[in-house]
Formats: sequence, C-alpha cells, structure tokens
Amino acid sequence: MTVSANFLSGLTPEVRAIAERVVAAVPADLTAALKWRQLTFAVDGDYDHWICAVSATKHSAALILHFGSLLGRDIFDPSEARYTRRVTYRSAEEVQATVIADVVAEALAALPRFRHETKRGKSL
Repeated sequence: MTVSANFLSGLTPEVRAIAERVVAAVPADLTAALKWRQLTFAVDGDYDHWICAVSATKHSAALILHFGSLLGRDIFDPSEARYTRRVTYRSAEEVQATVIADVVAEALAALPRFRHETKRGKSL
C-alpha cells in the first residue's frame, strides 16, 4: 500500500473523497510521507522544507502550504501562523485541481528563497 493510500484509508468516505481530489492535484514527482499526522509532500525527501501537506478532520480536508506566507495568494483561510497557510475543503466539489497545481508550482518556485531565509535565521 502506498503512503497516500494508507493515509486515505483511515478517512471516512466523505472526507476521503475530498482528500483524494486534493492528493491527485499534487505533482506526482514529490515524495510523500506521513509526517505530523498529515500526508506531507517534499522535494527529494527534504521534510525540513516540505512543500505541502494534506490533513483531514472528521468533516473536512485541507491543503497546507509550509511557506504559504511567501505566496501571493488570497485563497488561504485566515491565519496568524508565521509561515504555513491552509485551504480547507468541506466537499469534493470545492476542490479545484488547477488552483492546487498552480499554488504548489508557486511554492516550488519559492523553495530556494525559503531554504535560504530559514538557513540564515531571518524572518520572512
């Protein structure tokens, strides 16, 4: 069983349908692992600088961007977190694969800056 399949198998059918659509929109070339109770995606297994994750609750699934604060998007839920940003989905119909693909591509492009800034201990 793949890591993604393992994560999805533990969800209710309603939430699984949402999470499956989110997972399907994440680029397949990212590595996946269960980290911090979420399905976490990284470049070449660099989970210190993970790109995004899919989390689930009893009634929703969410796409979390590790350094979403660097992205010029207004799609995120309100947040006071320093770096992470999330988009919560309460139905499979809310999931827009092209939007997820675009925001993940933007996060991948911002990865070198995030690595540099966090290495130097700077505030973003």
